[in-house]
Amino acid sequence: MKTLADMAALLWPTDAQVDAFVEHVCWAHSWYKHLPFDESARFVVFLAADAAAGYETRERLHHGWKTTAQYREQYGLIDYAWLFPDDDEGWRRDGAGASVEPSPELLAIAGFNLGPTCSNDDNAIDVICMLWPDEANFDSAAAQAPFEKLTELHRRWEEAYQTRAGDVPEHERRLHDHYESMRAPQVARIRDAIARLRDAVSR
Repeated sequence: MKTLADMAALLWPTDAQVDAFVEHVCWAHSWYKHLPFDESARFVVFLAADAAAGYETRERLHHGWKTTAQYREQYGLIDYAWLFPDDDEGWRRDGAGASVEPSPELLAIAGFNLGPTCSNDDNAIDVICMLWPDEANFDSAAAQAPFEKLTELHRRWEEAYQTRAGDVPEHERRLHDHYESMRAPQVARIRDAIARLRDAVSR
């Protein structure tokens, strides 16, 4: 079980590494295809001596990072794990390091939930607009409204693009601005969890 005590002697990443790591979490997988719209997927950040282990002498096929050395140069020893709801595989992490079971204390400090709009992939908007009417299950109209607006803006942009009627760049700007307004709170959750972890480890 991973605890705060495990991290006490590990080097904290630089501010630049933290910034890069936040975007890495959003980019590391096609979350827009996999995360539930009710944001019930659980994430946790932590420091790990074996961050990105297993690729010291070979390269990964994934685009995000290729080798252990490359990962640690970009992000330091900060790592993350995720847990899908009703997933029998338990907590997952990238790399070939030991499996992770976060302690209740670590989860309380550095745990957070994410939905598909955390994604910074260029395909995210198209896929989310395609999937959400069939897969979304919202507790309230307020939670559903941003997705309805995103879908409508996407429809207008697509129509303008295909017919060349109207200001295509303006439709595209509105679409991306709205998506970024949905993504910003997701990114803030990652940053807030890292800040809480840093405070806890430094104590």
